[in-house]
Amino acid sequence: MMNTARDNLIINDKCVPIIGGSFGEGLDLNGGDIDIVHVHKYIDVFEDRKFAFDYRKTYLKMETETIHAGYTMLHCIFTRNNNALQCCKKINGKYYFSNSLFKQRFLLDQKMPMVVRGPCLSSEQGDYDIAQALHSKVWISAAINWITRSKNVWPSYEVKQNTLFLPRVRRFYTESCVKYLERIKLGVSNLIRTDAFLLDSYSCLQRAVTVMQPLLSIKNPKILYLYRYSMSMLCTNKAQLIPLECACGNKYCYMNYKDIQYNLLQNIYHDAVSGWLMLVSFFYRTEQYNKAINIISNCVNVKLYPNSEMIHQYIDLCTEKSFQKRLFPLLKIDRCGAVRFKTKSTLIPQELQMEVEDISYSFPATTYTHFLCFLCHYHLDNPIKCRDSLRDLQKTITKSDRIETPTSKALSFICLGIAFQLLGNTDSAREAFHQACEFESYGVKEIAHKRLLLIK
Repeated sequence: MMNTARDNLIINDKCVPIIGGSFGEGLDLNGGDIDIVHVHKYIDVFEDRKFAFDYRKTYLKMETETIHAGYTMLHCIFTRNNNALQCCKKINGKYYFSNSLFKQRFLLDQKMPMVVRGPCLSSEQGDYDIAQALHSKVWISAAINWITRSKNVWPSYEVKQNTLFLPRVRRFYTESCVKYLERIKLGVSNLIRTDAFLLDSYSCLQRAVTVMQPLLSIKNPKILYLYRYSMSMLCTNKAQLIPLECACGNKYCYMNYKDIQYNLLQNIYHDAVSGWLMLVSFFYRTEQYNKAINIISNCVNVKLYPNSEMIHQYIDLCTEKSFQKRLFPLLKIDRCGAVRFKTKSTLIPQELQMEVEDISYSFPATTYTHFLCFLCHYHLDNPIKCRDSLRDLQKTITKSDRIETPTSKALSFICLGIAFQLLGNTDSAREAFHQACEFESYGVKEIAHKRLLLIK
């Protein structure tokens, strides 16, 4: 259940992660690896031409006439994505999707050395395998008989009930524990669906909060830490769905502000800084620039750039065996995650609205901190602080080892170009956008080109 909940919490507009194998079933076997499937949402696979067209997606048509059973060729009939086109090979005047080129593309985006092993990308130590997969939303003709198959033959009702979040061997559990699991099973099973797209809706987020409320009655600290961590992730998504502006009067707008603040104050428990930076974004969008700067100075910078005394305290704390067993408190110190904005997020600065118009992106915490600081000082008309923040932003992008993936680097250069553009330095802004175009990253390259056209 925890693995499935984790999968749902980290889905985005580009892919859906699914943990499979024994680990995904909740079995931690000695010598076993972790199998992860990434289902990509920006590529649609179909058998015939009857589909709802979306110009933002890539469409692949299955051709199985001359192929061995169990295999198919994927004919690319439409794409506006250069990265998807680079994964295709030209055969007899047609472009066909290449499995090997698709895997090679993802080797460039990995944060650690990976090797290609069969259909998967595997770590050098063999700890886990990642499979990049595509999804067909309709049944293909070869599998059409599965629709009308008997569902009562296998698995039986008892097997399905015992494997859905409930222990198959119940004699090790008390009667009250089994009743509690039965009570929350229905709510959780309705929430966690195989399509994994439901958490984008406000109503489903509300249902997730309702389902997790019974966990508060349990006094186990591990369960409470899990609840706090999961609620923090949920509140991050929920706050970005609430509109900041409305035409229903000041009272409704004030209620929205209070709701957003409440959710943002609950979203600071899943890592060290990203929750605080989301709160800073809210204060920036509501023109409370001094509050935003105070949070950056007192809550963010001390975690991103701790002094020597704090570093020694962190090291001493992390070496304590009693603290090592407490995973979720350790995340608050050790993990500085990226700041993820959903599509059409209401909390992202107006200067970055173009970036999340069609897809969600994750900004590096260090880059986004200096960029927000620059924007606040710019609107407060503090030219000296503006230049200092711009200099820190440049140093972070050019020298930092925390910006690892091509997408993160491209987004960082876009932030730098926007900062130069606000100061009227169009030549430096153009150069920054050109540098962003050099990174092969899905969607970001097109945005950098649009930024360049706006300058010209």
